[in-house]
Amino acid sequence: MSRFLLPFLCLPLLAIAGDSLPAPERLGLTAAVDWASSHNRDIQVARRAVEAAESSMEVAGGRPNPTLSLNASSINLGSGLGGGALRDKQVDSVLRLDQPFERGNKRELRLAQAGAALEAAQADLAEARRQQILAVRLAYWDLRLAADRVRLSREGADLMRSALAKNELRLKAGDIAPADLARIRVDALRAESDARAAITDLKRARVALAALLSQEALADRLQAADEWPVPVVPSAVSTSAIQERSDVRAASARLEAAAQGKALAESLRTRDVTVGVQFEHYPPDARHTVGLGVSIPLFTGYDYGGEIKRAWSDWGVAQEALERVKSGAVAQVDRLLEEAAGAADRARIYQESILPSARKSAAAVELAYTHGAAGVLDLLDARRTLRATEGDGAAALADYAKALASLEAARQTEAR
Repeated sequence: MSRFLLPFLCLPLLAIAGDSLPAPERLGLTAAVDWASSHNRDIQVARRAVEAAESSMEVAGGRPNPTLSLNASSINLGSGLGGGALRDKQVDSVLRLDQPFERGNKRELRLAQAGAALEAAQADLAEARRQQILAVRLAYWDLRLAADRVRLSREGADLMRSALAKNELRLKAGDIAPADLARIRVDALRAESDARAAITDLKRARVALAALLSQEALADRLQAADEWPVPVVPSAVSTSAIQERSDVRAASARLEAAAQGKALAESLRTRDVTVGVQFEHYPPDARHTVGLGVSIPLFTGYDYGGEIKRAWSDWGVAQEALERVKSGAVAQVDRLLEEAAGAADRARIYQESILPSARKSAAAVELAYTHGAAGVLDLLDARRTLRATEGDGAAALADYAKALASLEAARQTEAR
């Protein structure tokens, strides 16, 4: 029996395994972004806000409920209720139904306000996705840079260990001074320390990316598989396109909601009407009567002036917020465009000029050392300079990749 039940018992485990991050050992940027779009916690919270806004639409569309009441009056405390069945008691019984009717388009205004709030929540979801995907991209390139620094620091530490071992033999043969060996030993220890620090930075970068992916359990396994982007000066984007960005659309929707709220507050001064009908039963003469009633509120104590002033204030705040978001979006894109262009130039200079020159210089010193034309300290300085230059080149590529990601996120638009 257990043989037949085993596949069914494994189904929950397979479902859990299928919901894990694919191939975390070699994670591509596209896979990381796709995973974050579905599992990032901030994006999930924004989705819940959209669901809440959708339920508010149902609340806004609700109509006033009628009120059913049953009253008894004309009860004689001296003679009592009289004899007979309950319906024959000497009590004036009144069954009444009251139905309020809204006036001033209050329901339509509530629906319009809730619809604008729903649109704002949907734009907030798009904005949360935009911001979190940007954070994932930045964390991804931080991870790639940390991995490159670990590689470079390990190569440097390996070279220093090899140089230290060789020069310890040379010291025994009398080919090197003790002071020179001491300097080599210090450089070797410094290289080991740099390698350990790079490993710590790599762990920190993995934890940061894993948190954005909601996959903290895989933090020790994450590796960035993508290569650095080729440095290219980005092109400009039109100002009109930026107006469709998610944060601008959210601010526009909130302004519309505030305008509908203002109209709704002013409609409170349009008096609602309550219409009532009643049936009255009085046993002594078997009198059955019906009645009608209308009630209208009188604004003798308060006329909703506070609600109207508050709604106008909220509308003004929403207007200022929209203008601030619009101008901020344009300024941000302009600034990031300049930063991305500068980062592209720096990365290209490193890749095309600085790094080739540094490698050629280091190779010349290596050759000179091989033929005895350069000392070991000159060789170590050349290697140290090359490792530092390679590290600066990787940092330049990381700066360009992150600047490009920030620019793409800043000018990212979505259709309404």
